[in-house]
Amino acid sequence: ESTEGNDNDEARNNNVTEEEEDSENETAAKSGDLARGNGLPSLANSAGFTTQHLPEEYKTFAKIADGLDAVALTAWVQKLRKRNPQTQEERKNMQVLYGYLMQYFAHLGGARPVESKKLDALVRPLFEMSAQLPMYAQTVAHSRIVKMQDVHNATLREETLRGWPSPQVIVQIKLWCLLFPGSDFAHPILGPLSLLIGSYLTYCPVVDLQDALTGMLLCGCALQLVQPAKRYFPEAINFLTGILDGSKWQDADLVARLAAVRNAPPPPEAKDTESNPILRPVYEFLSTKRGLASLGGRYAYLELLDNALDILQSFCTLLDDDWAAPELLEDIHASLSALGTVVARPSLDAKRLALASRLSNWSRSIRAERVRLPVASGASVTVKKTYNPRFEEDYVRGRDYDVDRERSAMRRLRREFASEAKGAARELKKDNYYLAEQRRREAQEASASLRAEQQRNFGMLEQLEADMRSGGQSGGFSRQKGMQPRKNGRG
Repeated sequence: ESTEGNDNDEARNNNVTEEEEDSENETAAKSGDLARGNGLPSLANSAGFTTQHLPEEYKTFAKIADGLDAVALTAWVQKLRKRNPQTQEERKNMQVLYGYLMQYFAHLGGARPVESKKLDALVRPLFEMSAQLPMYAQTVAHSRIVKMQDVHNATLREETLRGWPSPQVIVQIKLWCLLFPGSDFAHPILGPLSLLIGSYLTYCPVVDLQDALTGMLLCGCALQLVQPAKRYFPEAINFLTGILDGSKWQDADLVARLAAVRNAPPPPEAKDTESNPILRPVYEFLSTKRGLASLGGRYAYLELLDNALDILQSFCTLLDDDWAAPELLEDIHASLSALGTVVARPSLDAKRLALASRLSNWSRSIRAERVRLPVASGASVTVKKTYNPRFEEDYVRGRDYDVDRERSAMRRLRREFASEAKGAARELKKDNYYLAEQRRREAQEASASLRAEQQRNFGMLEQLEADMRSGGQSGGFSRQKGMQPRKNGRG
């Protein structure tokens, strides 16, 4: 089941890559970006093939290149190239040739068996043309990386697929690590590429040794990316430590079988040789369907551990000058301890012990050089006295320490003037408040006097009105009792 799932992943990646490449060529042809040659040359043998015309289509270019060996292919590409393209048409031809070479390079990476000599022959012209056409090379690489990321995200959504990259993707990643500088702080190509590699190493499950070997190839590419600038790549280190201590493997039965292989004694006829360079079986792994026959059968896991230790040692070397190295490398030391003794290969176990001892001594020396915060805070600091010091030991608040006495006197007069102005303003505010209070009191007294006079007048009028109504009983005329009114004017 694991074999079928991985084959589906690879077939899907290859199909998507070929369809995208064909669509790119069709779009470029429609837009007029493809240069038109004067005619298609007839296919001949590699020795007599001398045409200098650029084919109109990629299929013709690939068909011609398939009939050439590595030496003839190199000579033909040199004839098609222009050392210093001057005109716009020549520059367009170089862009089309660059696209052909990049697409053919990816095609060679997916072929079985892989033609390693042709791959090596295409690296130098791609490297030189990337320097001649930097913007176009970045555009081509960025578009391919975006499509790889889309394919990877689509495969992760399906539970039946693992999401590991195909051989075509791996050889292109390896090529971009060579073409572009890894020492730049923010590179438009290597930045997305590092994110893509980290996504592969983090989210893709490890079901069998083929997945582990694919991850090892990506860890080698990650090391090549960060080595010039001595950066830290946590995804690669986590993947390698998971391979060593077994936490990355998804199948528990496979982990048990690998432990049995690791603890089995070596056969008497086996020769324990030194390990080969990092990622030694790159072409052999890509040439076979399962990638295990070329690694030695049952000892493929030991080769995997050997390469993992080599890559981990290279990552540890990048952190020589880092004060946070003990904390960053704790997981590596723990995974080396969890790996245990490798009985099947004594040289591998010696390498493991040497790396663990180096990490221990290194962490111990860095921790010993660190200064504790309480000790650092309690240390006395001697300050040199200067002519015009920033801070005075016997500082007195309010005293002017300016050496220019005239400037100091002017500053003092300004302060006194400002103080007097504030005092005068304060006195004026008090006077205004006092005058306003006096005016308010006088107005209140006048209002009270007017109100009292008005009340007296109204009282007198009310009394007169009452007398008039009562018939003058309060001093007015009163009629006598018994008096009869006059008749006819007489009393």
